[in-house]
Amino acid sequence: MIRIQPLAGRSLVLAMLLATTAAVAAPRASLGVSPGPGASAEPSEQIFPPGDAWLDQPLPLDAAAGASIRVGAFVWQASDGQAISGGVRMSLFPAHGSAKANTAFAASDWHGHNVAQLIVPVGGVGRLEIGLPGQLCLDSGCMDEDFLLNIRGVGPPTGVPISLLARARLALSSSAVAARTPISVDVVVEPNLEWPAPGLAMPGQLILQVRVQRGPISTEVSLVQSPTDPRHYTGTLSIADPGAYVAQVAAARGATGTQLFTTAIAAVTVTAAATQPALIEPGGGLPDWWPIVAAALGLLVAVLLLVRFRPRSER
Repeated sequence: MIRIQPLAGRSLVLAMLLATTAAVAAPRASLGVSPGPGASAEPSEQIFPPGDAWLDQPLPLDAAAGASIRVGAFVWQASDGQAISGGVRMSLFPAHGSAKANTAFAASDWHGHNVAQLIVPVGGVGRLEIGLPGQLCLDSGCMDEDFLLNIRGVGPPTGVPISLLARARLALSSSAVAARTPISVDVVVEPNLEWPAPGLAMPGQLILQVRVQRGPISTEVSLVQSPTDPRHYTGTLSIADPGAYVAQVAAARGATGTQLFTTAIAAVTVTAAATQPALIEPGGGLPDWWPIVAAALGLLVAVLLLVRFRPRSER
C-alpha cells in the first residue's frame, strides 16, 4: 500500500516515480488502473495537490558567495483556496559548480507570505526551490520528502483574493444614526507589499457587508473605485431597521472567509427614526382629527361668553 502523509507536503515528481515503481511490484496499489479480482475498490494512494509560489523580487544574481539574501514568497494552494504560512523550506542552489545548496526554513510575517534568509553558495545564485516537508509512506516504510511548489514568477499572485494581499481601512461618517438615514462610506486599500511595477491591480469595486451582530448579512453595498485614486473607494449606506450592526469590507458579494478584509470592520448603532405628527396631510387637506379640535374650541368660546355676560345677582 502506498500512503502519503503531508506534514506540509512532499516532492510530487518523486512521489509519482515511487508510486509507479510500487504499483508494478504491488498490483493492489491504485494508479488509475482498474483493480484486479479481490482488490479493494478504494484507492490506496492519495497525491497531495500542488501549490504555487510567487517571489517578492527577482533573485539578486550578482550576489557574492557567502552573502545573505532575503527571499520572500507568497504561497497559495488553489485546490483548497488557502494561503500557506509556516513550515516552508527554501533551498538555493549554485549557478556553477557542484557546491551543496543552502537551505533555510521561512518565517511568516503575514498570512501566506513566507520569508527566509539564504546564504549564497559557492558558485553564485542559481536555482531556487521552495518546498513543504512531508512523508511518503510505502509498504516497506515511510520516508521524509519535500513537496515542491511551482514558482510562478515574480510579482503579485494571480487568482488570489485581494483581501489576502492587501489591508483596508474603513471610515463611516457616523457610527450612530437614525433608521433610514444615509451615511457615507470611505475605504482605502493598501497592498501588503510593493511588488515591482505594475504592482497589485485594484478591483473596480468592493463590497460593504452589513450584518446584525452575530447574525446573517442584512444588506450589501457597492463601493465604487475613485477615478483619480485607484486605492480609494466610496459609497452610501442606509439601514432601515434599528439595532446593532457590524459593517465589513469584502472582495465580492456574499464573500466569506479569506475574501473578507479583517482590518476593515466597524460597528454601527441604528436607532428608531424620530416621528412628528403632521398638522397638514401631504395632499394639502386637514388632518382627520380637526373636527374634534374645532368642536372643543367652540365649546370653550361658548363657556367664556356665558360667564362674561351672565347677569349679576343683586346684593
